[in-house]
Amino acid sequence: MSNQFYDYITESLLSFFKETQIKPGDRYYLQLDKPEDVQSLVESLQNQENVKQFVYKHEFGDPYITFTIEINDVQLIIANTSETVKPDFLVTLRNQVGEQQNVWRNTALFTVVSEQLDSIQGGSSDLQKDGMPLHPHSIVKKLKQEIEDSALDKVDQIILLDNMQMILQEQMFQQITFFDFEEIFTTLSRGYIEDKDFKKFGLFKDPDLATFSGSSLKKRMELNRELFDYVRKVHDFGYEDDELDRKFSSTGTSKLKGEDWSDLSFSEVNKYYEERQEINKKTSVDVKELVIKGGLKYWDKPHKETAAGHRKRHLIIFNPDHKSEIELTIAFMFQGGIKSLSDQYVTVPNACKKDVTVDVGRINLTAKITAKANETTFVKFFYRHEKKSSLGAEFHIAVVPIEEHVLDSYKTKYVVEASDRYIGFQTDQNEITIGSALNEKSMDVSEYGQFVRFSMHEKIIAKPQPDAFNDEEELLINFQVEETEAIIPVLLKNEIPESIPITSQRIWKLKRENGLDFERVHNRLIFGNREFYMNAEDKQFFDWEHVWIEKGMKCAEVESEMLVQVDLDLSSELRDAYSRFMNYFRIKRNIPSLCHYNEDLMQRAKDYVITYMNEIKSFDENEAAGKRGRDLFKLGVVSANQTIYFSPFHPLLVAFQIQLYSLLSNEEIDNNILNRLKPDSLVPLINLGKEQLYKPDNQSAVTEWLIFKPVNQVTVSDANRYLAKLIEDKIAQFEEHFGYLFSEQSKAPLQINLINIENDYEVLRGIVNWILNKIESKGIDAVKTVEITLYREHNYDSAFDLFSRTDSIDEFQSKFNIKLSSKYYEPQDLLRTIRARLSYYKQQTQDNYKYAHISFYKMHAQEQFAVQPMADMVTGISLDGLFSNVPSMKGKENYRSGFGIKAYSLDEKNLLVQMAYYFNELSANLRNEGNDTYRKGEAIFSRTTTADEKVLESIFSSSYWVTFVDPSIDLEFFHEYGKNLVVIHYSDQYSSSSRYDAITVTDKSQQYFSVIKEFLKDKEVSCDEGKVKNTIKAFNTFNGEWLLRIIGSKGHYSREKLSIISAIKFSLAYFDHPEILWVPISLEEILRVAGAVSLNKSEGVFTAKNLGVKGSHSDDLLLIGLEQRDQQLFMHFYPVEVKIGFNRNEILDKAKKQVSSTKKLIMNALGDPNEKAFTRRFYRNFFAQLFISNANKLKQSQFWESKNYELTEAVFEKLLKDQFTLATHLHPFIGDGAVLSFQRDAFHRSSHLEDGVTYMNLTEYDGYSGLIQSMEDMREWIQEKEGDLVKEQLLSNIYDAKNVIHQEPMLVLLDNHEQGSEEEMVAENLIDTSVEKEETISLEDSATQMELDQRAGDTDEDREQHIPEVTELGNDGETDVMEEKEDEVGSQPLTPHPVTPPAEEGAGILKDTRILIGRAENSNKNIYWEYGNKGIANRHLLISGSSGQGKTYFMQCLLLEKAKQGISSIVIDYTEGFLPNQLEAEFVQALGPQLQQQIVFTEQLPINPFLKNVRDIGGITLPESNTDVAERIKSVFSAVYKTLGIQQLNAIYDAILTGLDRYQDEMSLPLLREILEEDASTYAKTALSQIRPLIDRNPFSNKDPLNWQDIVEGKGTVFVIQLTGYPRDVQLIITEFVLWDLWNYAVRFGNKNKPIPIIMDEAQNLDHSEKSPSARILTEGRKFGLSAWYATQFLKSQLSADELARLQNASQKVYFAQPEQEVSYVAAGLSTTPADRKLWENKLSSLKKGQCIVHGPIRKDDGDLSKPVVTVVDITSLSERI
Repeated sequence: MSNQFYDYITESLLSFFKETQIKPGDRYYLQLDKPEDVQSLVESLQNQENVKQFVYKHEFGDPYITFTIEINDVQLIIANTSETVKPDFLVTLRNQVGEQQNVWRNTALFTVVSEQLDSIQGGSSDLQKDGMPLHPHSIVKKLKQEIEDSALDKVDQIILLDNMQMILQEQMFQQITFFDFEEIFTTLSRGYIEDKDFKKFGLFKDPDLATFSGSSLKKRMELNRELFDYVRKVHDFGYEDDELDRKFSSTGTSKLKGEDWSDLSFSEVNKYYEERQEINKKTSVDVKELVIKGGLKYWDKPHKETAAGHRKRHLIIFNPDHKSEIELTIAFMFQGGIKSLSDQYVTVPNACKKDVTVDVGRINLTAKITAKANETTFVKFFYRHEKKSSLGAEFHIAVVPIEEHVLDSYKTKYVVEASDRYIGFQTDQNEITIGSALNEKSMDVSEYGQFVRFSMHEKIIAKPQPDAFNDEEELLINFQVEETEAIIPVLLKNEIPESIPITSQRIWKLKRENGLDFERVHNRLIFGNREFYMNAEDKQFFDWEHVWIEKGMKCAEVESEMLVQVDLDLSSELRDAYSRFMNYFRIKRNIPSLCHYNEDLMQRAKDYVITYMNEIKSFDENEAAGKRGRDLFKLGVVSANQTIYFSPFHPLLVAFQIQLYSLLSNEEIDNNILNRLKPDSLVPLINLGKEQLYKPDNQSAVTEWLIFKPVNQVTVSDANRYLAKLIEDKIAQFEEHFGYLFSEQSKAPLQINLINIENDYEVLRGIVNWILNKIESKGIDAVKTVEITLYREHNYDSAFDLFSRTDSIDEFQSKFNIKLSSKYYEPQDLLRTIRARLSYYKQQTQDNYKYAHISFYKMHAQEQFAVQPMADMVTGISLDGLFSNVPSMKGKENYRSGFGIKAYSLDEKNLLVQMAYYFNELSANLRNEGNDTYRKGEAIFSRTTTADEKVLESIFSSSYWVTFVDPSIDLEFFHEYGKNLVVIHYSDQYSSSSRYDAITVTDKSQQYFSVIKEFLKDKEVSCDEGKVKNTIKAFNTFNGEWLLRIIGSKGHYSREKLSIISAIKFSLAYFDHPEILWVPISLEEILRVAGAVSLNKSEGVFTAKNLGVKGSHSDDLLLIGLEQRDQQLFMHFYPVEVKIGFNRNEILDKAKKQVSSTKKLIMNALGDPNEKAFTRRFYRNFFAQLFISNANKLKQSQFWESKNYELTEAVFEKLLKDQFTLATHLHPFIGDGAVLSFQRDAFHRSSHLEDGVTYMNLTEYDGYSGLIQSMEDMREWIQEKEGDLVKEQLLSNIYDAKNVIHQEPMLVLLDNHEQGSEEEMVAENLIDTSVEKEETISLEDSATQMELDQRAGDTDEDREQHIPEVTELGNDGETDVMEEKEDEVGSQPLTPHPVTPPAEEGAGILKDTRILIGRAENSNKNIYWEYGNKGIANRHLLISGSSGQGKTYFMQCLLLEKAKQGISSIVIDYTEGFLPNQLEAEFVQALGPQLQQQIVFTEQLPINPFLKNVRDIGGITLPESNTDVAERIKSVFSAVYKTLGIQQLNAIYDAILTGLDRYQDEMSLPLLREILEEDASTYAKTALSQIRPLIDRNPFSNKDPLNWQDIVEGKGTVFVIQLTGYPRDVQLIITEFVLWDLWNYAVRFGNKNKPIPIIMDEAQNLDHSEKSPSARILTEGRKFGLSAWYATQFLKSQLSADELARLQNASQKVYFAQPEQEVSYVAAGLSTTPADRKLWENKLSSLKKGQCIVHGPIRKDDGDLSKPVVTVVDITSLSERI
């Protein structure tokens, strides 16, 4: 238990005592579990302020010493149990405090004990009881407040708060104390949850938690805790790995079974969990086909109409010829990872083994049944893959020796009970009929098990008597065939057979997929061996179809719900074709709604439709349609009061079925797709020859009928199916947006206006659903009153009138299709609350509008008779007519809606579209009863004129929000309206590229402008009103919900997501290409549109999980690119993951995986030939429609004015007709997708292609500033202006569409992308060679070669850049020289071109000095060593890397840069890397005379190692003593000569002291030798023998001391102290002495603003110990101007921890490719997380020559330095610097 925790408890207690005004005589009590807990708390109390000693001496005992704490003038005595203090004594203390005498006066008592003491507890207040400070609820309240007020990360706050609630919940099962909250307190004190601590909270680490809210957050936490607990139990109880397999995929199991399982992140664990769920869901082993050898007839009936029921099969095999062996083959189909059957999963019960054997093949089971001659043979067997009943099937089989017709009456009512050896019949009838012969015989059955004999030539009617049934109401009858004596045991179950209802939609689906007709028997429908009962809504229509066929009707009217025939005058050709079509159903004795379209019916139907169209085509434009036209129109029509029905005999609906069966065949189609296939929009308006127009009324009751109603009764047409949801969502959004209006304190009602919505049934449903949801989530008291005002032209009954007259719960649920159910309330309470909270008023539309929070407004359409050419109306047709909508099109004065074929030319093979075209033409020509001249190619359309401005202004001014319901207008209307009108939300119609379900606007726009302006101001982005308005318009262009969300009351987090607009702009500009039109779509938009039409079900493609959308919203994009080439249309699908903030490498890695996953998902759904053909085409159409609608929005919003987003009719048509190819040929250039990262603390921009993904790295500021940039400016900045991004890598420069190789349509699964020769060949042929045309470029130029390599997508790790190659020279292996260079520089005389240092006037301006390092990888951004910036910590440089990687070359580059800026440098060359013949010729030539070499071997170095230096002590300089000098020189010898012992070093030390005393400043190395020789000791002799190589060479001279100032102020001199010729030990000794001399000079004369650069290679060989000159320079050198450069091959492997720490003190670090043993250490220094470390390890290992990792500060725009930033840099070559 931590001391901090006890201090926290103490602070809580003392606060309580102060707040409660503690009084004399008060007594408090606290029991802890252990004595050590007592002691720790007492110690914490004793450390408080106002503590005094307290002594009490009992008259019979020793003094008792404790302490008091003064609180409000009361002395609180602290007493506790201990080894010396017993409970009885504490009772005494308690009593004394109560008496308040003597020393006890004005005291209170706080007793802390470690055992249960009733005697003390009785007279004291327990501090852990309810209401006291240490009760769990009090602790939670206090901690909760502190957590919410803390600076903890949001995720950490969520976890701590959740953990507290979990602890509180444990009170129900066990007692908890304040100690249970210690971990929470510890985390709160620390300020964050450490990775290792998540397991203490019973959780996996979950960095993504902050993106969730509300119920989704709660569910995620619960799942995390559940999975953690599950895995913990597996480990704790030693379960087998199989237990983990139940919950997780195999990959997950292998990771979770390890000891470090709790270190995994929840995202990873959840992925394994979802993989298992997906495997379980997708994995299936289902029966595909049953075949019985010999063609025997059989019945196959599922046990139930459920998935599980279909896995249990009841088979009756008819064996009238008494075959002795029946062979049954069962074929299975698999999904998931299962490839074949296995014999280990077959089970045959023992009782059946003698009668059946089962052989297992790869996909087939072959069962051989031994059939008995004169009795029924019963067998059963199971196949359960992996022993799971959900994977396989079980077969209950009866082989009966009779003909099929004998049991025909029970083909849907039987079960086979093989174990009990009977066939069960379920019936509620009073008799059983066996056989079908004309000869009928009856027989009573009076006994259980009675035998009933019958002949195969008679029908037997068995009549069970009541007494014959057993107690279970069952009766066994043994039917025996007289001819063969064969017995069929039948168990009669006196019950109604289970039968389920079936909708017309399911009938439509099943008959097509199975190729079978339904058979109607009374009110039941027989389908093979399955039985259903009819839906009540369908019965009337089925009855009408029977009557229609029976009477041979062509047209009918409804009178008293009965059909009355209407005669039509048809041509003989049409009459014959229609008759042949009708005869099919007469022969079948069936109706169209129950028949599937087989070949025979298809041919009859086609003949009928073609003949009908020919009749219409035959009309002459100079004649009127007349009666002939009217009769043609009425064929297949049923007329009723205010309703027109198109029956399944109508030629349009027949054409629809023809097209449906042609395209879908027997493919299994998901209901969510099937529900979208309707003919409603193919005939949007009809006219019956009168003025009244009719519209299709959306209904799902009878699938194969089409119902029309007067236009004024079908207010919102196609959107009607979503209107209830739209109303509910809109109110919920308003509530969230204006939460303060819905607070408990607010009593004001929610006011809603409904304007011009005549059919308001769905509106009422939406409002009621909102109320019910509110009750369920917040309770009845939280529901506000809702006041509805209805503004309507006609005083028809409203749905609200109907509601007011509805009394019973059943009536309400039936009328409004709303279930009154709740976890907390009874249905009557719900209905009562709805009545109490809902009120409505009726007004005329001309009345003034009342104020409303929301007005739902339907614009009036002029839907009187008007016609226009269909070729002029944009089409709403797609999927060959099966999927259509009524489009809206802006005209000069209004908006028009109707059927059109603009951009959808007629195809002779497409009967449906032709039929729709000609039927609309016919309908348009029936004006004036068809007596006007016939006009071809025209159709009826409606016109929507926007209300006059006064009406609109009145609605806007009286409403906060106005929602336009099912508008014919589009966003452009509102963009052009002006007057501060803002579109704040819209929702699209799923099937339309030109219509919206609803658009919500407001003229109270200031709030929206203000929020965005304040946000941009906070991000230091300046903008004006116009740019803010364009930003709002941009939001509306891409997503109908974003603006509403970011402005909402909970929008702070979402406002950061404003960057999504910037991401769109950057992506469009970066990937811009003249031949490709990119349209961005948010993945959230895809989910939203898919969700509106239920395409986002859990098993579907468009789910949040599949698309990687986390939390409540997503920032990710899908770019769809349209490319036209050689009359072909290519579509590119390119996902872009967007990240903003501190985007750690693991986040970017996840983003990369999600990009690949999303690309694979989309491409497989749209391009996999193994997928269902029509489903694939439907998804392709879904994306084509998204592309069209979003391109239209981009055009209307003028998002990119110079880009032409207006699609040509030809392109439009190809998209709608699915005439495009999924393209992959851009993969070599831009990969599968992109990760766009707006990185916090990033200071440059870059982009590169890696592992098939483009990484675009931008600054966080870009994410915000991009909001207000126009697309024109953005494109110019990225594509044309000089900037960070490399222009040569842009798609516009590397992809030449004109030279692309012809590519077949992409029909392969994208499981992975192997960059093989084919891709390279494609890339090679696509390279834009325009650069070569402009100028001749030598491929020998390394920079150009690099660019070409990059263009070609070459990823060869060995590809060299423009840094010259190196050869290795010398034993140490490291010198960097060009391969082409001659061995001796002197052999090729160079003309010097010395660099020009800055003029004298500017030479001293250090603050402007920046040393160019190179360009950031994949960027044009120059990276500098900010050498002169005043904010730099020091000017030391650490260079690390393996031999041959370019360190010496790099140092030459930096030296050149410094020389150009007039800064001189000193190079101590003990590695011989700076010999003239080892230096780059360019470097030598550039420096000329500024490059100076002091060759010590020939010219002694004029420094005196024995000279007394100056010491700096706290800014005071003091001269060294002789002892200091001797100690310093001794340490140098010790560092170089490791074999010198202590005594030998002491001998040297003594000799130096002697020499200094004797010779003073004249002391030298030869003199040191003399003194050591004088010393006769062994130690002196051995010491001299080791250092003699140095002394004998005597490299130093005391004459004319070196003037460092001349060198330092040399205006760009590079002064090389060349130590070549000496042994390594001598070189190192000289180096150390030079460093000491330089240190001495710097201390005396140095200035922090006048740098003294000292360059040393192979620095690992130097002395870096605490007393060395290097240590001094690194730790203190900055203030004296010292700038040390240390280049080294090795770090951790050769240096100690403290030496490394000093080297790492360098403010600028440069890492080249590292030796293997150094990689991990260097990566650790560059990383903040383990994932980062792994990435940098990989990067360090893969650095190319001439490439390095720079770790140092970057200059920001304001001139200040950033914190150190890690950047991969391509070093700028010497040639580029000169």
